[in-house]
Amino acid sequence: MLHCIFEWFSYWGRPMSTRDLTIIGVVITAIALLIAVVVLVLRGSNGANGNETNVNVQTPVETDGGDADANVDVQAGGGDAETTVNTTTNVTVSTPGEEQQEEIGPDTEQSQAQGGAPAAGADTSAQQQEEADQQQQQQEDGENEPPTPEPPNLDGIEDGARICASPECPEQYVVKIVGDQRFKRLLLSYDVVTFYGQFDNTRPLCVPQDTLDAFTTSCFVWFNDGGSRTYYHFDARPGTDDGVKRRINATAAELRNAGIASAAFEVNERELAYFADRGSAALAEAVRLPCIG
Repeated sequence: MLHCIFEWFSYWGRPMSTRDLTIIGVVITAIALLIAVVVLVLRGSNGANGNETNVNVQTPVETDGGDADANVDVQAGGGDAETTVNTTTNVTVSTPGEEQQEEIGPDTEQSQAQGGAPAAGADTSAQQQEEADQQQQQQEDGENEPPTPEPPNLDGIEDGARICASPECPEQYVVKIVGDQRFKRLLLSYDVVTFYGQFDNTRPLCVPQDTLDAFTTSCFVWFNDGGSRTYYHFDARPGTDDGVKRRINATAAELRNAGIASAAFEVNERELAYFADRGSAALAEAVRLPCIG
């Protein structure tokens, strides 16, 4: 460049002066500065297109149950910039005797935003509805249950009384009460009733069917034979005058242990003769004989 300048001055036919040299120096300096500025501008433009900016933000969050840290990473590029935001929130909740750590990310936050949070309320509402349905069902079942029948009225019925089921009283029974045990024995016919003087000029006590059923039917009797008791099984057929008897071969202890002694009624000689004799039966056989009455 200097050579060109010298040639330029030689072409015009005069030598360079000090002033010319100063001007040349200023021009060269200006050109150098311009070049430097251009270089800096070009470098700055390239840096803007290729640089990345990283921002890391940590935000402490205090909650009632503990501390939470939120980390935000931001990456930005120049020019066609792309921005990436990664958010991670760590929440630590401390309770007495228990620690629970939960990591909440973008997917979890989106799930909660779409209705995950009210799940507990929905469960509570469903449970309340189920309890209401159960109470209603129990109430309906209680209304549909048949009323509890009242216990039979046994007032006025004493040991040795004569009872029958109202209103027609087809069969008559004599009653025996031993403690809390209640027994009844069929009187086979009206003729049998007349065998006992205590029933003269009296009428049987008419009771409801459930009261009659409260007495256990017994087919065992005993006869005082010369100061000792002889036990029999009476098979009396309701509605007929047919009846048969069998003497029971057993000791007094065996009869007590079998429950026959307490269930047996005393009969007189006339009623004993009224039943046809069918011989005897062992205790095991006697307890299995039918008792129709």
